[in-house]
Amino acid sequence: MDRQKETAAIYTILHFLVDFTTIFLISGVLTGPLVGMVNRGWVVIVYNLVAFAGQLPMGMISDVIGRNRSVAALGCALAGIAYPMAFISPWSSCVLAALGNGAFHIGAGSDILEMSMPKAGPAGLFVSSGALGVWLAYRADSDAIMWLCPAAAIIASLFLLAMRKKSGLKSGERKVRYNKPNLWVLTAVTCFSLTVVIRSLLGTVMDFSWKSMPALSFLFVLAVASGKAVGGYLGDRFGYIRTAALSMAVSLVSFFFAFDYWQAGILAVFCFNMTMPLTLAAIASVSGKKYGFAFGITTFALALGFIPVVFGANEWFGLLLLMDGVLASLCLLEVGYFVLKKYNGAGVEKHDMDI
Repeated sequence: MDRQKETAAIYTILHFLVDFTTIFLISGVLTGPLVGMVNRGWVVIVYNLVAFAGQLPMGMISDVIGRNRSVAALGCALAGIAYPMAFISPWSSCVLAALGNGAFHIGAGSDILEMSMPKAGPAGLFVSSGALGVWLAYRADSDAIMWLCPAAAIIASLFLLAMRKKSGLKSGERKVRYNKPNLWVLTAVTCFSLTVVIRSLLGTVMDFSWKSMPALSFLFVLAVASGKAVGGYLGDRFGYIRTAALSMAVSLVSFFFAFDYWQAGILAVFCFNMTMPLTLAAIASVSGKKYGFAFGITTFALALGFIPVVFGANEWFGLLLLMDGVLASLCLLEVGYFVLKKYNGAGVEKHDMDI
């Protein structure tokens, strides 16, 4: 196994660990019997907004510093420290966990993009494991986990620091400039970001009756994770435009039957999430190698998609919302790719936009 694949595999495993650790803190400790914060809804809201919206400024800082693995290690350390802080200041613990989660995503995500661009496969694999960690954390129930999680997070932090020293990476002396973006590039990135907003909203409110069955609930989250993992590699093999168009078209048809047939729902969710690494790689390809900023844009879009849920967006869920959301995503993706493909000065690799 070469170093790139080895690093991608390590980050993928640690992504599962960090998401499990931070979500278990929120669901099993802060709002559980040990601490018992009564404002459970606000805990979730604060955590999500800080963890996801906060990644945009974190990414800009990370690009300037140029120490991706150190930032990822800091994220793991903060996630571990948040556990004992829960018994001193629960709200501080919530914010620390959110900052830790965000820092890990930015550091690891930037490192993955820096190593793998213009390929989207490794980024998709890295992001995929988080969904499994979140799903399992909400269902975990063990006193031992409360002690294992912070220990594992601290060990992961030390491991990443050791990895950095072993690789011989030096602190970056990057001259990062955030110039005024080209109008064509800005248009394309806006289109891609809006698809992330839609995917975030639909993914948060998506609720089918068959999901109440534990086995099908697991298949649902497995479809989310595997869709992200497979989508990047299929995009690298067959082209982003073709992969995005076909996956969204299949999900559009499948969602129509998803309320009555769980098989159609699983297929729809799988195909719908295939575009996640494609949008991330497309934004990263025009970021001028500011990969923390690029990763932060996508997570900021995730936060924007979560905001309507605070105001009761769960009540909107239905066939019409699904159809409109998927169709709008398909149109936005195609427009975004078309703009980047036609604009010769956008700095997009030919491989990225290959049909």
